[in-house]
Amino acid sequence: MSPPPPQHPTEALVREIALLARTHPDCPIHLPTAIHDVFYERDQHLMAINAHAIVSITDAAGHITYVNDKFCDISGYTSAELLGNNHRIIKSGDHAPELYAEMWHTISQGRIWNGEICNRRKDGQRYWVLSSIIPFVDATGLPYQYISIRTDVTRLKQSQEALRTSEERLRRGQTYANIGTWDWNIETGALYWSDRIAPLFGHASGALETSYENFVNAIHPEDRQAVLDAVNACVQGQGPYEIEHRVLWPDGTVRWLLERGDVQRDASGRPQHMLGVVQDIHQRKQIETALAESEKRRHEAQSLARLGHWQADVLSGELFWSEEIYRIFGHDPATFKPSVAAFHAAVHPDDRALVSDSEKRAEQTGVHDVVHRIIQPDGTVRHVQELARAEIDADGRVLRMTGTVQDITDYVEAQEKLRLSEERFIFAVEGAGDGIWDWNMRTGEMPFSGHYEAMLGYEKGELPPTIDAWVTSVHPDDLARVQQHLQDYLAGKLPFYVVELRLHCKDGGYKWILCRGTVVARDAEGKPIRMIGIHSDISTQKASQAALLDANKAAEQANQAKSVFLSSMSHELRTPMNAILGFAQMLEYDPSMNEDQQENVREILKGGRHLLNLINEVLDLAKIESGRIDLSLESVDLLDLLHEAWQMIQPLATTQQLTFKLGVSAGMVVRADRFRLKQVLLNLLSNAVKYNRRAGSIYITARPAEAGRLRLAVADTGMGIPADRMAELFQPFNRLDAEYSTVEGTGIGLTITRQLVELMGGTVGVDSEVGVGSSFWIELPSEAAERHRAAAAPASPNGAHLANPHAHEHLILCIDDNPANLKLMTQMLGLRRHVRLLTAHTPELGIELALAHRPALVLLDINMPGMDGFQVLKVFKASAFLKDIPVVAITANAMPRDIERGLSAGFFDYLTKPVDVQQFLNAIDSCLAREPGAANNGN
Repeated sequence: MSPPPPQHPTEALVREIALLARTHPDCPIHLPTAIHDVFYERDQHLMAINAHAIVSITDAAGHITYVNDKFCDISGYTSAELLGNNHRIIKSGDHAPELYAEMWHTISQGRIWNGEICNRRKDGQRYWVLSSIIPFVDATGLPYQYISIRTDVTRLKQSQEALRTSEERLRRGQTYANIGTWDWNIETGALYWSDRIAPLFGHASGALETSYENFVNAIHPEDRQAVLDAVNACVQGQGPYEIEHRVLWPDGTVRWLLERGDVQRDASGRPQHMLGVVQDIHQRKQIETALAESEKRRHEAQSLARLGHWQADVLSGELFWSEEIYRIFGHDPATFKPSVAAFHAAVHPDDRALVSDSEKRAEQTGVHDVVHRIIQPDGTVRHVQELARAEIDADGRVLRMTGTVQDITDYVEAQEKLRLSEERFIFAVEGAGDGIWDWNMRTGEMPFSGHYEAMLGYEKGELPPTIDAWVTSVHPDDLARVQQHLQDYLAGKLPFYVVELRLHCKDGGYKWILCRGTVVARDAEGKPIRMIGIHSDISTQKASQAALLDANKAAEQANQAKSVFLSSMSHELRTPMNAILGFAQMLEYDPSMNEDQQENVREILKGGRHLLNLINEVLDLAKIESGRIDLSLESVDLLDLLHEAWQMIQPLATTQQLTFKLGVSAGMVVRADRFRLKQVLLNLLSNAVKYNRRAGSIYITARPAEAGRLRLAVADTGMGIPADRMAELFQPFNRLDAEYSTVEGTGIGLTITRQLVELMGGTVGVDSEVGVGSSFWIELPSEAAERHRAAAAPASPNGAHLANPHAHEHLILCIDDNPANLKLMTQMLGLRRHVRLLTAHTPELGIELALAHRPALVLLDINMPGMDGFQVLKVFKASAFLKDIPVVAITANAMPRDIERGLSAGFFDYLTKPVDVQQFLNAIDSCLAREPGAANNGN
């Protein structure tokens, strides 16, 4: 039993007064009865508190002076262990020091402290109490003792902790499983949902207002009606619903959810609440989609590979086939039931023993691998390869087999064709005298044919059949090149392995060999494992090539010497000719000369000018032959140019009393270099005058020819040219015996004419009849007269920029070394009457034309000899005069990196070949219509 609680000072006073009353019966107050009532009431309170509460009393210093039985029971300590001690004996250590500091501060001020405290039993177990500490204060207001009344709330705290843990587990479980819960009060419309609902709908937790409208609006529009129908059906009593649907997040993301719900009803069946869960199944749907796609690809792969899988239950005889196996065996899955017996029946009779042996081996090895034939229902024979693994029980019996069947008919037939082809190849190669080699790249073996060994002077079988023997026979100077060539071929850098090399012969010499080979087999990883090739003796060809190279070198040296000589001749002859012609012309102005002297001067000038013409023609011929002549093709009006040329020839024709007839219509236009075409016309007209008869005639005609060309003919009435000497006409310095006549000439005019016309894409010819005359003609590409007139029209007088590309003429420069491309550009731009085209077949000429004419647009090829398109563009960008001209690349380099490089380099546009005409014209129009200084299209 716990000791009685210590007496309160008031209680002691009351007891003294009661004692005085008993010893003084004359006291007017009946004290004993009153006092008895007070103590009786106090005792009843204490009994009630002790029966239901944990009570302790401490003095002002905190020492325990009283504990009741419940304190001892819950703490595990006896009253003897507790009295005189302080409450630290049951301190759990779970609370922060600040809690105790706040508690002592409160009660030391004479105020009651209330709170929950976790204490520790004597055996170490913890228990929770709801505690009230009541300070008793003296007359000065200072506490002199404290009564603690506690209630055991351990079970309540455990229940609360269990609930908190359960809720935390639920919250974490919902988070990990991406599940949210909701509760909809159907009668009031109130809706509750858990914290995970908002993230499932694409919002931060707690950021989405809980409402039925927000719930519905989050559903994907295409799925919304299906969800509403499922919910309504559930409310109407059709049972729980489960539906997969999409939600649309605010950022546009689409996610898949699984939603389940059910209705709680009252006793009358009226719906009251609907409870449900929402789970994120997006990853599962992605996996399902990926699996479906994988299954589809598997079916496609099996179909492409003609491979199916199967499983056979050996004991029951049941057999499963995939869809592809039905096709391989020629059966309809809807009508045919596969079985082990049916499979064996389909095996070709000649191969059944082979299949049976393989199945028996599988009982020991567990592997079934066999190639055999099958017969389809229509009698077709197919070749298949079976590969399977057997499941064997403890007694060694095969329970089931799982494997694949692949239709290898095409492979088998191809192998047979290859075998026959190799036989024919060997026969053909050896029949041609070539040698054959076969290199096993795994083992290094390399057998050679008899012709191969004989080619190098060996007897059959005398050469070691190894790659090392072959490498040893290669000339040391060729070995590195040959090996590099082989590595490039094996790395896929070269489409073929073809190399010329020298091989050591038995007699100690070397022969030139053309070695050709190809990879004919690779391993599972794609690495080459076998090469076959042939060797051809090209020693004779190499000797011929060496002789030809020597001849070419000698010719090149001679040509170079000729160029040096002509250059020197030009300089050395032009210097004295300048003095001769200059002073002769000055003498014409001397009035003191008589008629004979003046005639002498005229002869000097005549001879000097003839010599100068000879020098110029010889130099022209040298430039043409060396390829150093530059042409600028443009639209040329034939009639205008003929008038210019005739005016220069007319004085000479007048002295011969020649009649000039012109049969050329206005508007005939050709594509040519104007200056060089004028030179051609002057040559033809000059010959027509010089070799004509006196008082004869010259007749010039022009008419359309085939393939979009114009033919211009210059006919004379001279003595004509014998047919047997026609071939000599265009040979340089060959005048057909005219050098013995009084007619002056160099004999190279027609040579220059033919070469110039051919350089301009034309042809030259002659028709002649002895005693009647000759007609020399040229054919050149023609152009539309309307376009030429448009190109020749004057520019807009005010020079203002117009956004409409068709409003006035634009000059376009095309730089391309390919004549066919230039012709195509010409024809395409012929569809735009507002465009005049200049062309250049070299980058250098293109830059010169751009500086001279400053075109509105430049069309530039990328791959050209000398400077490429990027280098030309760099020149344009570096020039203050040209940098603003838009440059459009037209090239066959069509890879994305090529286009990106071109646009990054500064091309206004990048067009790839083959060019679409309309797109090309649209690009041109867009470029010409741009505002000045506009940026690149970036197309």
